[in-house]
Amino acid sequence: LLGTIPKANRGILFIDEINRIADISPEIADILLDVMGTKPGRIQIEEVGLPTVEIPVNVTVWAASNPDEEPGPLEDVRKQLSDRFDFVVYVDKPHGAEVVKSILEGKIKDNGLSEIFKKNLYIESRKRIEKFQIPEEIKDALALCYVNFNLESIRGLESVINGLKMLSALYDRDVNPKDVTFLARYALKHRTSEKNVFEIIKFIENTLTMN
Repeated sequence: LLGTIPKANRGILFIDEINRIADISPEIADILLDVMGTKPGRIQIEEVGLPTVEIPVNVTVWAASNPDEEPGPLEDVRKQLSDRFDFVVYVDKPHGAEVVKSILEGKIKDNGLSEIFKKNLYIESRKRIEKFQIPEEIKDALALCYVNFNLESIRGLESVINGLKMLSALYDRDVNPKDVTFLARYALKHRTSEKNVFEIIKFIENTLTMN
């Protein structure tokens, strides 16, 4: 992993079974905490008799895990590590024969994302992301969420803000208040209780004007 991370600089690092790594390889979890803790992150290389070398790295870490295996879903994994992930998407197994057939035939719907990438809209969106500003009422609502619902980390709210900018840049439209509740589900589920997430979503809906 020490050799892989610098190679992934300015790219994506994918880690499978992140729950197992956090459980049985705490030293690797410590490395990931250093890499994901700041922007850019850092990685230290230590060798007996030589000075410590610190390399700055800027990577996007993607991970997969099986919530049915020990130690469980991401929210049950080491808290400091799970908090470093901006969003968590839970994928359930297919329950209908037609869905399974579609998978086997490679015909799963992609909600138009393939067209987005075919047209290089993703690359274009990176160029315009900074022009989108988050309305003050949204920032005020998120700040109140942190205080009113006793969230332990501010990273989840930062993830919502960054997600709002990315969605707006990707689809080239103004920030939509409805996006706040959509993103909050994925940014907070692994950071607080399910009940708290429900209450936060309800609070945001009541606070913001949902057009």
